[in-house]
Amino acid sequence: MSFNGYRIVHTHFDLNVDFDSNILYGYVQLDVKPLSNELCDCSSTIKTENKEIPNNYGNQVVLDSRHLNIKKVLLKSNDIEKSLSFQVDIERESLTIEMNDESKDSTISIIIHYSTSNTKCSALQWLTKEQTADRQYPYMFSQCQAIHARSLYPCQDTPGVKSTFTAKVKCPKPLTV
Repeated sequence: MSFNGYRIVHTHFDLNVDFDSNILYGYVQLDVKPLSNELCDCSSTIKTENKEIPNNYGNQVVLDSRHLNIKKVLLKSNDIEKSLSFQVDIERESLTIEMNDESKDSTISIIIHYSTSNTKCSALQWLTKEQTADRQYPYMFSQCQAIHARSLYPCQDTPGVKSTFTAKVKCPKPLTV
């Protein structure tokens, strides 16, 4: 994860709860602000004991992401949505989004359509109706600390980055959110 060039300032969720598959699906809109007025060249080198690791994020937004099924990534500008190329790196638990020249605005809206994993989402706990006290309805709750938010949605999963958020979460009737 890198928050050298961009910072999330607001997060909006539009998600559906699927109790049959034990997943959430929908999209997250991340309002991202470049840390400078121009797209910065955040190239640098990180030195470790034995080697140097290039840090060439430049025109990329790099998010933490663990076991998410990323379907598409869009740049939203003036109610127009354009596809952005992206790459998921399972080993580094990251989602890298390639930004284009149109992303020089002060605030950039990135929309990521995705679903969680039904077996590897460490942020969500699913209970069948038999596991609940009244044995009537299934139950799901989230627990995102320490670094489990990245299995719920692509984000900058560090205490150093905070943002406001809004959410629209839908579930089957008669259940409530």
